[in-house]
Amino acid sequence: MNPKPDIHEKLRARMQKGAAEFLEPDENVVYGVTNLGLPAWLYGAFVGLLILPYVIHKACYAVITDRHVFVLKTNGFSFKATRVLLKAPLGTVEASFGGSAFPGRYLMIGDQKVWLAVNRKVHDRARAIVAAASDQAVAQSPEVTASAAVPAAVS
Repeated sequence: MNPKPDIHEKLRARMQKGAAEFLEPDENVVYGVTNLGLPAWLYGAFVGLLILPYVIHKACYAVITDRHVFVLKTNGFSFKATRVLLKAPLGTVEASFGGSAFPGRYLMIGDQKVWLAVNRKVHDRARAIVAAASDQAVAQSPEVTASAAVPAAVS
């Protein structure tokens, strides 16, 4: 697994507390990312208010524990998980980090899409989740993967 990405301890503790009902007794959240519900560019002052009910309906977060990857549904106002959207042992589920500046970056774990905030630390945690969930040595961004697929010209 990638070196542990930076996550604020208070955020990790809130995710741990919110997910506690669905975790095994000695399982601990290592890191995670929250869902925006929609691409970040839609969150303008006016548009954000119009789509608030949809965003609350789609609220979830993805976490990596010491044994599993979870995508947990919340009520939209707290980290209290209401149900499990996805649970899989580490290294057993297909995961990817995709998107672009427009419409936005997202984390895809199995069939669950988690839209990400425009923040480098969040993107680093999302890449680490991809690596842990799909058992990749290094999770790369789509741009790096695409450039690696193009063969170098031989001189």
